[in-house]
Amino acid sequence: MFQGYYGYPQYSTYGQNMGYGYHRNSAHHSQWDVITGNVMSFKNASDVFHGDEVLEVSVVDASRMDAPSITLGRQQIPLQPRQQFPIPFQFYYDKSRAGLGPGGLSMQARITRRNGQLLYINDTRTPLTPNVTIDVVRT
Repeated sequence: MFQGYYGYPQYSTYGQNMGYGYHRNSAHHSQWDVITGNVMSFKNASDVFHGDEVLEVSVVDASRMDAPSITLGRQQIPLQPRQQFPIPFQFYYDKSRAGLGPGGLSMQARITRRNGQLLYINDTRTPLTPNVTIDVVRT
């Protein structure tokens, strides 16, 4: 575990057996919830990573009309050599900053090389749900 967004803990999930879903973590402030799930590439499921890639997963609030979305929480996961999809994640997000508009909360995922080159990104809206799977496509 390491310090994450707003100083609350995040979990490095590579190689760990963990439960999936999302739930209120009563051990912390009630404004924080935990989101867990997997990043998958249905078109490129057999791709193998080299170890110089980083997965970034975010919860964003897209409910504000005519305004940019707000990041409520995120996790960066360094990928390991020979790692493959699916890639599990788990992190806290600040639900108290979420709006009530029609766009709602959604998930974003991207995989980049450490030099910033974009390799994969989700290209469809993925609503925040328990045990969410985010599908990414190769760029």
